[in-house]
Amino acid sequence: MKDFLGWPSLALSLSALVFFQFALNHSGGRAAAVWLLGAFLILQGMRGPCVLVPVPKTLVLAAALVTILLGMSWFFSPALTDVHRSLRLVKFLILAGGLYCLSAQMPENLAIRWLAVLFAGMLLWQFSLRHLSQQPYGVFRSSHYLAYFTLLWLPAWVGLLYRSRGRWRFGLVLLLPLALDLLYNDGHKPLIPLLAGSTAGAIALFFLLYFRRPALAWAWLALCALLVSILTPEALAFLQSDERALIWRDSLRLLAANDGMHWLTGWGLGSFPAHFPQVVSRADFGIFSFPHNHVLELLYESGALGLVLVMAALIALGWQSIRLLHRLPEPWRWVALINLATLIIWWLFSFFSFSAYSSYTLYPLALILGLHARLWEIAKEVPCTGPPSV
Repeated sequence: MKDFLGWPSLALSLSALVFFQFALNHSGGRAAAVWLLGAFLILQGMRGPCVLVPVPKTLVLAAALVTILLGMSWFFSPALTDVHRSLRLVKFLILAGGLYCLSAQMPENLAIRWLAVLFAGMLLWQFSLRHLSQQPYGVFRSSHYLAYFTLLWLPAWVGLLYRSRGRWRFGLVLLLPLALDLLYNDGHKPLIPLLAGSTAGAIALFFLLYFRRPALAWAWLALCALLVSILTPEALAFLQSDERALIWRDSLRLLAANDGMHWLTGWGLGSFPAHFPQVVSRADFGIFSFPHNHVLELLYESGALGLVLVMAALIALGWQSIRLLHRLPEPWRWVALINLATLIIWWLFSFFSFSAYSSYTLYPLALILGLHARLWEIAKEVPCTGPPSV
């Protein structure tokens, strides 16, 4: 029992969370898995020395930010504050701490196999639903939901392929066509997967080249910028008439009615769906509970103060992730690059697809943050031995 309360208990609860989130899309199951993870973390702390003590600075700062957001919402707008969104922020911290502890305790060879089994299980499940049960988007209701979760795992797939050997590597190669089928699940809606995938790939390639061929890296970045700059007027007109752009205009109209205090502290977590139907330009927009834009949602619900704090934290996370590429030795530098690519995908996809406080946004970010915190501790313990191999 004592051995089980080590990394096996954390791996079990995180496996349940990942499968409920990415394969089954079951809200009750993933919530139970997070609370179970929290219970195992408490039991670990009670039985003796805990990896999470002392708490890493990264997680301390995340906890402080969550405390400020919850405090502002419950103090200034208790009537409009949503309990479920508040609890998701608490679960966000539990997940980040759980992955930090697991990554510190689980042997590398077992971690590789554990991730490979999780990845294969989720892919096979969603693929079978798509093609055997006539569910075009698997367990999700939209094409970009399935594309988002598939794309989030592709950097990890690259890392597993890099570190695996023999039959494990061969099995991972066989999974690639399944992953691409899920990623581009709807040929009529490939824009979001293409945008997120190509951007993440371009940035990851830039950092890989930067270590060995800086001039080539900057040339690659310039080429990407040139391709973006030659967007046709027709493409720009399409983007301006997109449903999301219209929702953003209505959201700006809602923000314009704010008074001084609400500009600073917001209306409370979960207040947007209560007020948005009053300003919609189309009747069918009234069903939306978030503006499909994290900046607008944070500004309305948490005010300018909350928006500035969250954006500063995310920018700091990205900057520190880049710094890790210079400070870590192999193979940890590859892990940091994979985590950075996943963060970029998360940013591009979730910022314009989900609520800032949904499990689709917070839970993947928590896993990214937990791994980042562990990598930062490793960077402080292990000196860098040279540039990465490309």
